[in-house]
Amino acid sequence: MLQRLERQLQQMELHIQILLGLQIFLILWYFYGDKSTGLYVTKEAKTSTVTGYFGLDIGDATGTSNKNFSNTTATTQGILITDYNINPTMGTVAGTYHNEITTKHATNPFIQKTTKDTDIQASAGIYSFGKIELQGHRIRIYDNTDGNVGVYSADSNVVYNLGAGTMLLEKGKNNTAIAVGQNKGKVMSESEITLNGGIGNVAIYAATAGSKRTSTTPTETVTAKNITSTNTVNSIGIFADKGAYVELSDGFTMTGATISNNPIVKTKDANNVEFGGENAGAVSATNGSTVVINRSTTPTSENIDITGKEIVQISSLDGTTKNTGNYVRFGLLLMLVQKFRCISLLK
Repeated sequence: MLQRLERQLQQMELHIQILLGLQIFLILWYFYGDKSTGLYVTKEAKTSTVTGYFGLDIGDATGTSNKNFSNTTATTQGILITDYNINPTMGTVAGTYHNEITTKHATNPFIQKTTKDTDIQASAGIYSFGKIELQGHRIRIYDNTDGNVGVYSADSNVVYNLGAGTMLLEKGKNNTAIAVGQNKGKVMSESEITLNGGIGNVAIYAATAGSKRTSTTPTETVTAKNITSTNTVNSIGIFADKGAYVELSDGFTMTGATISNNPIVKTKDANNVEFGGENAGAVSATNGSTVVINRSTTPTSENIDITGKEIVQISSLDGTTKNTGNYVRFGLLLMLVQKFRCISLLK
């Protein structure tokens, strides 16, 4: 899942379109379509500073923003549009658009995955080469979305200060609230990040080296206030890699998390297409990374609740499944970790 996220972030960099590169503004955006960007400051404007309040929705709370668009003579003075597909870019193969594309394993047709191309895909809320100094923010990614990022660091030398605010991943698939790829910048915030439902979503993805701040200059990779995750599938709270430093100032709660049915060991077929590898967990810290979770109050019960699933083998003859006796899920996954410090994570 995380390797897919890395590839997804690389692809998004190719799709970013110029919308804004302003010094000071107050703005609220609503997105209905693929490959959109709310705030984009170009390399040419990287000496600028963006201040103010930023709000953005990718999709909407009703889950209908991915629908085809039509208008009438009462709503336009221009061209009449009937059943126009606002999400055509991701599902076009050889000039033909497909609502869904199902990819099957090269040697096992019963191992497959389906991409719903009517979903809003490859969009980002903030992608800036310039400095961000916001006083507040509200970023929400709703249902019928797949592979979008709320805040995505663009450059190694840039620092985003988002101020206080909220980020919401409401349903949807493979979306990420904050993403800092390898050798990118830093994202500082007092954001309250909420994951509610959804499949394969990630609250914080950090893969750039950082450290605990010892001066006024930000040295952390990502900071936020807290994370609250409820009833998610195949989702992860924090993924820290390559020496990243991630810190929450006021807690982390994950309840009702689980894995999708019939998970399999991650594999690539002869066409180099990846399948399986389903997993879910609270914190993954690898390769010298540091994750610090502080709390202002002591919880009265366990605040990490994840139900695993047994890994299966899927027959290439008839698609029947065979249990392996191994289960997938993790609470805390620590590999070559520099430090994991948790203040009152459990009572």
